[in-house]
Amino acid sequence: MHYTAATGTQFITTIWAWRTPTLIQIAPSILNLLVLLFVPESPRWLISQDRHEEALEVLVIVNFNSAKKDPVVLPQYREIAGTIS
Repeated sequence: MHYTAATGTQFITTIWAWRTPTLIQIAPSILNLLVLLFVPESPRWLISQDRHEEALEVLVIVNFNSAKKDPVVLPQYREIAGTIS
C-alpha cells in the first residue's frame, strides 16, 4: 500500500495513490507557464540589451500606465540605466 497522507490518498491502493498528487502539482506549473506568456521582460534586462524604449514602456505599465515623463517613471529609468552603465 502506498502511503501519501499529506494529499489524502493514503487509502488508495492503486497507482493513483501517487498519480493524483502528481497531477494536482502539475496544475499550478501549467498556470504559471501560461501567465508567463503575458509578463513583460524586466526593464533591467531590456536596458542591458540596449532596448531602452521598451524598458521605459514596461516601467510605464508597471506604474499603473502613467506617462513616460511621470515623476516616478523617469527616476526609476535613470536609476536602472545608471546602475547598468
